[in-house]
Amino acid sequence: MKKIFLSILTLMSAVTMSAQITADVTLRLESESHSVSELLLFAGPDLAASPERGGFFATQSNPEDINIYAVDPATNGKYASYGNGTLVNIPVEIITSKEAAAKQNYTIKFEVYEDAEVLKLKDLVTGEEKDIVNGGSYNFTVTEENAPSYQEGTYSVISNRFVINYDNTVFVTDVTTNEDGWASFAYTEDVRLASPMGLRIYKGSLDNSNPDAPVINLTQVTAIPAGAGVFVKGEPLTTYHFSATTAGALSNNDIVGCTADTDPAGISDAIYTLRNVGGVTALYHYEGTAAIPAGKAYLPIPVGSNPAPQRVRMVINETQGVENVVVEDVKAEKFVENGQIFIKRGEAVYNMQGQIVK
Repeated sequence: MKKIFLSILTLMSAVTMSAQITADVTLRLESESHSVSELLLFAGPDLAASPERGGFFATQSNPEDINIYAVDPATNGKYASYGNGTLVNIPVEIITSKEAAAKQNYTIKFEVYEDAEVLKLKDLVTGEEKDIVNGGSYNFTVTEENAPSYQEGTYSVISNRFVINYDNTVFVTDVTTNEDGWASFAYTEDVRLASPMGLRIYKGSLDNSNPDAPVINLTQVTAIPAGAGVFVKGEPLTTYHFSATTAGALSNNDIVGCTADTDPAGISDAIYTLRNVGGVTALYHYEGTAAIPAGKAYLPIPVGSNPAPQRVRMVINETQGVENVVVEDVKAEKFVENGQIFIKRGEAVYNMQGQIVK
């Protein structure tokens, strides 16, 4: 990308109003009710080695409040201002208001400072790409049809939609999720998620202490070393792109990656693969003869004297990001059942909205 010249703009950081940074562009998100949130984007050769970040200001309590922020592809951090050398493939997320669905109409207005190179805003839902020029704007609507994460009456986070300077030539591989948002994955190089954001990547540790009911404990990771097998969870039927990185080995990971088509006849263990059967995604016993495709992964379980169980229970051993669940002095445990994520705390089971389901 050509050199971007920078102009001076005073920026209020998360901790002080006196800090100054150089800025190129402001994206001003406005709702139909005239609520406003702003994201500052800045770039230039000096920022290539020392990127700058400005704190994320959380959505407040008013139903009309909205938010816009950049997501760092390497860390998933959220920022109200964001800068690096080129601003290529930078996800932008918004948080909707709590207003009625009929009021989920938004405009992103562009303010561009002198000598700034033209950036581009890509809408992955519509496919439209808009030059970010001073005085320009982009109008869009959030609905249940174009944003699976949208729920009327909530502050819904809309990810996997907007990207600054989208360039799919820098991606090395990708994975597409199934109807429930699940997929297995492996690759020949170290990779990390690049675009869009929101994909959760899990390594898995097998607990076969009860051979009749084995469990795989899933733990989230950020980077995938070459050849490692992982399971991923994101939006349904969505393609996620990966870029090259440097990743350390995954400890306690029993998921096996396939970097080439793999003949199941050469595997002595029972094989379990992620499949959607009858509308339910789970780890099912694989008894076919077709090769496991390159880029996929499977869970092997040693064959015992008893017949192999048909399914393996998946448990997500993390509670980060779970909101509105009643806090008790009892350890919480996530698990996957019928393709959905639930939280078990004591004898109660909650869904991801914090509602008791059983």
